[in-house]
Amino acid sequence: MKLRAIALILSTLSAGLMAGLFAAFAYAVMPGLKRSSDRTLVEAMQHINVAILNPLFMILFMGGVVVMVAAVILHWRGGGAPPCPGSSPAPCSIW
Repeated sequence: MKLRAIALILSTLSAGLMAGLFAAFAYAVMPGLKRSSDRTLVEAMQHINVAILNPLFMILFMGGVVVMVAAVILHWRGGGAPPCPGSSPAPCSIW
């Protein structure tokens, strides 16, 4: 598999993971905190902010940006051709 396809797949996966994290937070955590007192909300948010800053989150969050930039650069350098040989401009199949 070409480096272009790998970068595209990794950037798509990391974007999906981040979108899932933010959606879960918006649809589950925030409505639950909305029902609590202001003091509890602030305390919970401070603990969440401390807990989420861990190596795995930072690798996915910042690594996703790096891989996405790499995918864009590799696509531009490839002349805009599809990343998988013989494929259409639609997303390529891994199998």
